[in-house]
Amino acid sequence: MDEIYDELASIHAEEQQNNDAMEKIQARNKELAARRRVLSEQLQMPVFDKENQTVHWKGNSVKLSRQKFQILCLLYFAASRQLSRTDLETAIWGEAKHSTIKAAVSKLGTFLNDKGFPLHIEGVKVASGTYEVDDRKGLRVAKTRPALTGYRLI
Repeated sequence: MDEIYDELASIHAEEQQNNDAMEKIQARNKELAARRRVLSEQLQMPVFDKENQTVHWKGNSVKLSRQKFQILCLLYFAASRQLSRTDLETAIWGEAKHSTIKAAVSKLGTFLNDKGFPLHIEGVKVASGTYEVDDRKGLRVAKTRPALTGYRLI
């Protein structure tokens, strides 16, 4: 019986050491996050807190849904390059869902503007058209209109 009590006491002591170590790690992580926010503000860059799905920038903090957070990170780290709708959809859902991404990006842009964030999402459009055959002139463009092909952060 004494062996069992000794083993239980040893387990309890090890658990207490682990708890103390975890508290120190959590405190250090909080210190690092605060320092990162200060440095990012000095560099005029947003801080993306993946664990809490929060973005901190220029004195503002905003918590985003998982989907909005993913879209914003993808666009931000694309460094002003255009990401196609398919690129975004595949990264977030693993498949193309064109109607869904358009609504999600629109909601994110509105949300950021409402919160006062100086990030703006620009829809990138290129000319597209429908084609028809004319016996006298051959193939010609009947109608040209801009079509949304992707997004970028400006």
